Amino acid sequence: METLTFTYRNKQISAKMEIIQKHMSFTEYHLHGKDGHQLFIFRRESSKWRFVYGSLFDELRECILDALILRFHDDVVKTFMYKGERQIVTVSEVKGNSGTWNVMINRYYIGFVSRNFESGAYSWHIHNEGGWIRPRHMELFMEMIKDGRIRNEATKQNY
Repeated sequence: METLTFTYRNKQISAKMEIIQKHMSFTEYHLHGKDGHQLFIFRRESSKWRFVYGSLFDELRECILDALILRFHDDVVKTFMYKGERQIVTVSEVKGNSGTWNVMINRYYIGFVSRNFESGAYSWHIHNEGGWIRPRHMELFMEMIKDGRIRNEATKQNY
């Protein structure tokens, strides 16, 4: 049995969790309450996440969903709520180890970070200035790529 750790009301909470793979695009995550008897079920179907069973406060449910997404959804670097809808930010390298990483929100292209192979310098571009992503976010993504916190295609193949 694994453990999921998340932050709720400025407290770190750990919950025991079972991962049940139903088939390739359908996985259930069963979290157990402190008493070990309560059960809360979260489900991932393709890239859609949802809470399907148990009784939780809305804020706690959203904290757990964010923690699950950040841990188990490839290339996710951030989640946030906008008008009651969860927004999922992904940064992933363009296939072919090109030195370019696409930045997307809910599969919608926002911009890119690129590396010049000759100079080793990084740069970024926001497709639609004034949207959700700001220059500070792109700078953060660029640093995450440099630090190896966002893996490139070459390192993903080793996992």
